[in-house]
Amino acid sequence: MRNGVRLLLLVAAMCLGAGVGATEWTHAVQLSPNYTLHWRPNESSVSFKIEARTLGFVGLGFSPKGGMANADIILLWVDDYTGEAHVGDYYATGNAKPRRDEIQNVELLEAEQNGTHTIVKFRREWETCDQLHDMALGEETVRLIWALGQKDPANGHDPSVWHGKQMRGTKSVYLKTASLQKKKKRANHQKPVRFWDVKMSNLLIPDNMDTRYWCKIFKLPYLDKKHHMIGYSPLIDPRNKGSVHHMILYECVHSRAHSMFARYIAHEGAACYSPKMPSDWEHCLTPIVTWAIGSEGELLPEHVGLPLSYTDYPSDTYFMLEVHYDNPTFKNARDNSGIRVHFTEELREYDGGVMTVGTTITPLHMIPPRQESYATAGYCSDECTSQMLPDTGIKVVSVVLHAHLAGRAMTLRHIRNGKELAPIVKDSHYDFNYQQARVLSNEVQIEQGDELIMECGYQTINRTEPTFGGYSTKEEMCLAFVLYYPQTSLAGCYSMTPVESFFSILGVSEFYDMDMAKIKKMLLHNDKDSRPKPLVDTPPAPGTPFPDSPLGGGHINDEANQKAIQALLNMKEFTIEPVDGAVDAAGILDGLRIRLPYEFQNRTILDHLQALSWTDKLLARKVEDAFYHGQHLIFCRRKDDSLAFLPKVQTLPNITHPHQTLEKSNCPVRRGAQLGMYSPNNANSLKTTIGVPLTITMIHILSKLH
Repeated sequence: MRNGVRLLLLVAAMCLGAGVGATEWTHAVQLSPNYTLHWRPNESSVSFKIEARTLGFVGLGFSPKGGMANADIILLWVDDYTGEAHVGDYYATGNAKPRRDEIQNVELLEAEQNGTHTIVKFRREWETCDQLHDMALGEETVRLIWALGQKDPANGHDPSVWHGKQMRGTKSVYLKTASLQKKKKRANHQKPVRFWDVKMSNLLIPDNMDTRYWCKIFKLPYLDKKHHMIGYSPLIDPRNKGSVHHMILYECVHSRAHSMFARYIAHEGAACYSPKMPSDWEHCLTPIVTWAIGSEGELLPEHVGLPLSYTDYPSDTYFMLEVHYDNPTFKNARDNSGIRVHFTEELREYDGGVMTVGTTITPLHMIPPRQESYATAGYCSDECTSQMLPDTGIKVVSVVLHAHLAGRAMTLRHIRNGKELAPIVKDSHYDFNYQQARVLSNEVQIEQGDELIMECGYQTINRTEPTFGGYSTKEEMCLAFVLYYPQTSLAGCYSMTPVESFFSILGVSEFYDMDMAKIKKMLLHNDKDSRPKPLVDTPPAPGTPFPDSPLGGGHINDEANQKAIQALLNMKEFTIEPVDGAVDAAGILDGLRIRLPYEFQNRTILDHLQALSWTDKLLARKVEDAFYHGQHLIFCRRKDDSLAFLPKVQTLPNITHPHQTLEKSNCPVRRGAQLGMYSPNNANSLKTTIGVPLTITMIHILSKLH
């Protein structure tokens, strides 16, 4: 009875509204050549359709980490002889056959089996309240696991038939998001729609580095009037699918743009932010496209477009493409990857813009080793939004969250008048390999005076050395690229730990042969002449990963911080990436030897960090809280690379309603609800009774008494 076996299960209108036949599958992903998944988000539930090339069972699971452990699994099949359809709600505790859940929370809608394929439709609630064995689904990243079996399970319900190594896989998706397919249909009706390919030309990826950032200048094709970009898609060289990690297309803004950038059109490009990159390129600051690995691109809502030419008069517009290559195997390759920009002369209602929120890319962004969970924060102050946003505020359309390999959870927090609103976007299951733009179901209003906190949670349990902010995927970032409208001149709002604060938290007050001003200049400018000589002069061996780094010290001193402010006005706030012969940051740190306090004397900063007992939870939590809730140096940067005001040292606001209390559910507290990130809101204050911040030395004393 294999051929032509068919089963149709109709669901009452009260369950689906319009019935199964009327279901529009708004989302789809091909999990393998033999397995396609469709789905449709509903208000309280999500409906799925599986088309699989098998006459055996079909498995679909929702996994915390992409494996069998703690996975919520659904198994479906059509009996080859009776034609009876089966659906089961199962769970797995490890790499073994799944167990049938006592509480069944999946509803079969329709099933069909022909001579080659099994086609099934089913539904489940976003939140089933089965705290033991079901995973809550929603707007966060979901790691799907799938499997195909060539035979039906034995005994009707026993899934003991193994699927085999080649008939399984995993894929990260956003289940609850606006439909890209729907937007594509609409976009196809807009005429005329043109495209512009911005890509590298046979760029060499050398075999002597594991990370490379390459920048190149491009000129927009001639446009006789204002146009809108309505979307973009990646153009990935098939030879380098695993190497192209992310790409950003920046607009170059300057009053003399033509005379400044025209001569660079034939330029082959340069290592981004290295001494070989022309300083003019630092005026290319405003991102209009942010693509990362796993993303299929983005199409903007029908009422928003990003301006490509600002006037009805012919003008030259220049852009810089930044491509990050991840090359862990140190192979030689050539690359032609880039971005396809879709644009039209049919202007949308609003000009959109993109701003960056988060933590400055700096070695002061430090994550200790051996941490199950560790949180950091980048702060955008009320002063920045008050000065840079219009009276009517702005509306957020979508957000791209960006961290590297240690990233596990990310939340863009939203504060108004000292009270925390619902997060603009939150992901407790961040996947480094899936960084699709998160299109908001409901646009979020940001008003003048609002504050933003970009919170990132990391896991470094298997790392033996500290991880620092930087461009390598082995270093870290904590950024959100926010697409909004109407467009403003704001390019970025972010923060970093002040130099003195960084060293004070680590218990370091003085170095040999280096005063604080020199250390600041050395690290912020990466000035070769002012660098201390490393203790070891030999270069790293081939294959050595790019090192990590923090910087230098003294007691907290706002006056000293302010002395360095003016030097930051006309420069990026991050350390130059150690590529193309530039001295790396680890060499700098190995040259910073501690003079005071005496108990740390003659250690380098790297030695000092390595010597700390990071497995001591009290130490790790106190350090985390000191950086998170301590001092932040705020940067509010315009598109033209100027600052709206002098960077200011501030602490995070006192929030009366932490965002954890805003998450409403009809269910009790779920199993594992706090997994993925430690909550700094619950951390003990790092203040003594007289308000003096605890140093590492004091923390050690406390830990011995604990």
